[in-house]
Amino acid sequence: MNKSKKNKFGLLPETSKPFGYVADLTGRNLARVHRQIASEYVKCRCNHPSVVGAVLIGGTARGFSDEYSDIDVVIFYDGDGTGIATSGEQTWSGHDFDVTVVDYRYALKTLWTMTQRWSYLGAEVLCDTAGKIKRLLKKKITFPAEERKNIIVTSIIQLSWYGIGLKHGIWRGCNFRQIPRMWLHRGDVGSAHRRLTLATETLLDLLFAYNHALNPGEKWKLHVVHFLPWLPIHFRRRINQVILVKQITAQDFERRLKNFMLAYRAIMKRIQGDHLLPRDIYHHMLSHSGYYQKTSI
Repeated sequence: MNKSKKNKFGLLPETSKPFGYVADLTGRNLARVHRQIASEYVKCRCNHPSVVGAVLIGGTARGFSDEYSDIDVVIFYDGDGTGIATSGEQTWSGHDFDVTVVDYRYALKTLWTMTQRWSYLGAEVLCDTAGKIKRLLKKKITFPAEERKNIIVTSIIQLSWYGIGLKHGIWRGCNFRQIPRMWLHRGDVGSAHRRLTLATETLLDLLFAYNHALNPGEKWKLHVVHFLPWLPIHFRRRINQVILVKQITAQDFERRLKNFMLAYRAIMKRIQGDHLLPRDIYHHMLSHSGYYQKTSI
């Protein structure tokens, strides 16, 4: 466990285990300056009678922002939102803002995506007139065990479609009949590399779910993954070898695949050791997938 890498922005509610990271990025950190500017901006907006609160999200809230960052502010209103602010990118006091104006009641009743929950996980509440925003975040920022299980199962099956599996043939109800070298056999080396690159995204999804961690999405995924509580041994070195494409050749594909499988086997050993998989993962996916539950013609 990387206990030294946890911080106050990485604590999920009781529905999941803690996860966090501290920024290890280089360059001039303007987070303190941006946070002050955000507070001043919000003070100008919170005097509107319909505003119930505002939060700071993004890199500034998590502790690192630089000259390339904008200041991400979300303003919640309850009632008539006319005249509060407009959503979108804007400049205020010489600084770039990305402002989102949200109907509080709508936010309360809708389901939040994984990326939304991760974004608000590190949110700093700048204005909360009646405690509604803190209650909203507490209610929405969760990662239920069933959702975690579904992501793990779906990721394993998705990897099987890329030819990645612990063994060839039927395993836990899923047919791992494809092989990672399928496109090599077909004579298309570029597609073999492309397929392994897509599989790498799914591998990261699997690793986040195993760690009870909300997935930040494509923009931050590779950076944040290195701060997960548990990682396979030599993970940083191996994942760098996986994403590195030296040449579009079969030999380079084999190098990437070797490092991929070392990481994948280590993750699956932990998943199986913790008894996280249903007996029939394919049936589980079918019974929990909105796509397969729809009636087709």
